[in-house]
Amino acid sequence: TLATSLNLAVLYKLSKNRDKREMAAKLFKDTLNRQKRVLGETHEHVFRCADHLGELYGEDRKYADAEEFYRFLAIHRESVLGPEHPDVLQSKLKLAACLSFQDREKEATPLIECYSAAKSRFGEGSEEALQGLEYLAQAYFREQRWEEGMVVNESIVDKGSQALGYDHPIVERATAQLEFRDMEIRSLALWPPANGLTTVLVPRNETTFSISASANINAPAPFVFNVIRNTTAYPDWNTFTPAANITSRSSNSSNSSPQDNSTTAGLLALGDRFTYTVVLDPTQSQNTTQSFERVTDYSTPDAPSSYVPPLLLEEDGSFYPNLSRVYRIAWGVSNPATPGQLVTERFSEVIDLGNRTSEYRTWENLGGSLASVVQELLQGTLQRRFEDYARDLKGE
Repeated sequence: TLATSLNLAVLYKLSKNRDKREMAAKLFKDTLNRQKRVLGETHEHVFRCADHLGELYGEDRKYADAEEFYRFLAIHRESVLGPEHPDVLQSKLKLAACLSFQDREKEATPLIECYSAAKSRFGEGSEEALQGLEYLAQAYFREQRWEEGMVVNESIVDKGSQALGYDHPIVERATAQLEFRDMEIRSLALWPPANGLTTVLVPRNETTFSISASANINAPAPFVFNVIRNTTAYPDWNTFTPAANITSRSSNSSNSSPQDNSTTAGLLALGDRFTYTVVLDPTQSQNTTQSFERVTDYSTPDAPSSYVPPLLLEEDGSFYPNLSRVYRIAWGVSNPATPGQLVTERFSEVIDLGNRTSEYRTWENLGGSLASVVQELLQGTLQRRFEDYARDLKGE
């Protein structure tokens, strides 16, 4: 039935799985075409289904596809409800966002001006006006235009709190995002935390010493993350660890990262075991040592990991807290043949700063009975080589 197909499509739309979202689009389209035949193009059920399709494609950044359905809604809702009805204005604003993100500002501007002019009809702090602003903020966030989205959220809180109160759902959501953004800003400014870094395998209270490095990079976060994962390209740029040989593949190894549709053999994935070739003295690159690692964590905005406990993620300061903006991979050493002698875990995070820029952070904690020996012999060397790694990555 139409209702069953629509409910199933809505359920699939909530998923982050690509196949389920594609199935949702197919079900929505089939339902929409059947609704048009049975109910006509101007029925409210048809409008709701078209709105779902626009939202689905917008969330997936398929703005040309979303444009088709928002344009349909803008035209047909206006023919039924009139040019200043809130639903019509919402559809025009969503269409304007789709056009803007396709670099078609000239087409988008009149629609945004139409929305702005009509706000006076129902008030800047009305629920209808705030819904439009909330959509615009979310559209900015999807395009990684974080600061513009936060400016819109500030407007929502300012206007909405006066008219509707701080406990209104739209105002509450905007307030929560602003508070979360403040936490992110603190995370960017105060890393590494003053009380030291932590990892999951080697928590702060079991750490003998830590090493860390960071760099701001003029490249998109997914690209930088792929460079870190792609062990086959290490000899081209990586002077600290110029080689890594994957010795055991996990079932996750075919998973590609956001900008890579291949199953390249050299891409690290969760559960992989590999041998790391390390050059401690850059003037003697022929002298190498090896470590045996296992990938313990792998997280992307499209597939966030739960490896780091939520409380640790949000409050510790070691980890970037917003999983929708960070690419993270970790690997560690814990030899079962010599338990507790040397336990290490290294995290690498690539934070999406927007505007095709990113911040790279890496840190490693060492613990166990042998860690103090490593500290005495190599701490300074390892710190310098971590900094070299960050510089090499930035140069790549």
